[in-house]
Amino acid sequence: MSRRKLLRNGAQAVLAGGAALSGIPSLEAHGSAKSTPNAVDYYQKLGVAPLINAAGTYTVLSASTMP
Repeated sequence: MSRRKLLRNGAQAVLAGGAALSGIPSLEAHGSAKSTPNAVDYYQKLGVAPLINAAGTYTVLSASTMP
């Protein structure tokens, strides 16, 4: 089997799998995601402003680890 044939057959398998799963009703979106009404916002309760850490993970000894 050549590499080209392997890639073509693999791509066809992925497309066939996606087509088969597209008709499953449980995978379809049923409206927008709703938050639960009795969820407690602990940030607001403690008076802390939420912060999104976009810098990544920092360690104690090596500062920032690069991927």
